[in-house]
Amino acid sequence: MQNDNKIACITFLQSFAVVLVVAGHCLPEANLGDTFPLWASILHNFVYSFHMPLFFAIAGYLFSNSFKRQSISIKNFKIFIRSKLKRIIVPYISIGTLAYLLKVFIFNKFAYRPCMGSFVDFIKSILIPWDNPCAYLWFLPTIFFIYILGYLILNKNNYNKIDLFLWMIFSFVISFLSNYTDIGWLNISGIFNYLFYFFMGILFFDFKEILFKYLSNQGLIVFIILLFFELQILPSLKSGFYHYFLNCLTAILGILFSFIIANYCAKRDIKFLSGIIDGLYYQIYLLSWFFICGARLFYQMHLVNYPTVSLIMFISSFIFPIPITLIIKKYIPKLKIFIGL
Repeated sequence: MQNDNKIACITFLQSFAVVLVVAGHCLPEANLGDTFPLWASILHNFVYSFHMPLFFAIAGYLFSNSFKRQSISIKNFKIFIRSKLKRIIVPYISIGTLAYLLKVFIFNKFAYRPCMGSFVDFIKSILIPWDNPCAYLWFLPTIFFIYILGYLILNKNNYNKIDLFLWMIFSFVISFLSNYTDIGWLNISGIFNYLFYFFMGILFFDFKEILFKYLSNQGLIVFIILLFFELQILPSLKSGFYHYFLNCLTAILGILFSFIIANYCAKRDIKFLSGIIDGLYYQIYLLSWFFICGARLFYQMHLVNYPTVSLIMFISSFIFPIPITLIIKKYIPKLKIFIGL
């Protein structure tokens, strides 16, 4: 597989992953009060079985790519931190602040998690990502600190592959133990939980030639896909190591399933959704919450049924963030930093 195809593959995966994220957000399970429709339950379980591990694996893959192209130094570490603060933390704080203000002054009476409207509550919403009015943003501080950990752990230009495998084993153990902790501050439990998939992405990059070679093997492709969907229909175990192991295995197979699709399409120059959202996936993720919550009001006011509101939420997650991003990029460049541009 040529380098251009690998880039096309990752671009495909980024767009594919954000569509999965949006789809998951448009299938609220508990908040709407009604019985969760069977079709929505199946789709919800499918998406949530691997979509966030996929995001972290993509992040690890891209991290390794950029990490190996620079020398390790205090100066470069400072540049790295500065770039991640600008790209991740500034949008986290700005979007979170806007969401907080909108909830306090306009939408609190419709909210399932109303804001208190105090300065202390606002600071808490920033430091505890799952308390943020835009809870979707939990991913941002999580990946920010995982990036820092990744940089500090692999802080030499030619780290030994054995080191990487050992860190993967360690992160797997930490991920398992995170199921028994609930440290909400800075989503520390989430950092421990997803670090394993980040290292998996690094491993994929380091062995990308082997990876893409085997993901072109038809027999292996069939095995991965069949096992992935087989695990989707297995009865769910409530707790314990086997529960975690099966969830982890399902997520890994889902990641490989996604890479298989992306690899197949990249070889044939097929872009996800014809490339409409290529390069805009991050802004779609950042801005979609506002339109998902806005569309959900129609359901809360009993104007539409569940399937209809899910469709409206899904469509509005793209038809509004995309033009808003393009307008800001072209006409209001001073706002670009607030949406990760």
